[in-house]
Amino acid sequence: MPVFQMSVDRWVSIYNASRKRKDKRTELPTSCSPNFSYSTPAHFNSTNHIVNVPKVDIQLFLENDYSDRNVMFTHTPDWFHQLATSVMTHFN
Repeated sequence: MPVFQMSVDRWVSIYNASRKRKDKRTELPTSCSPNFSYSTPAHFNSTNHIVNVPKVDIQLFLENDYSDRNVMFTHTPDWFHQLATSVMTHFN
């Protein structure tokens, strides 16, 4: 998994630093990188409308609606995970 995560991190870094084409069909900032538009909202006459949600509310939401979150992030069957774990244990 670390190799995959490293690849995704690199893609995100490149994507967020790359300049985008001008798009007249959107209200969002275009013809600049996401990093620039996020870090300089005043340049685009925008304001911060982020609503801070208490961590307790988020935890409650996750527990009630997504109680089995681990299954959501499973990319391999159980037998493969068990085999990979035993192989890694053998090499350590």
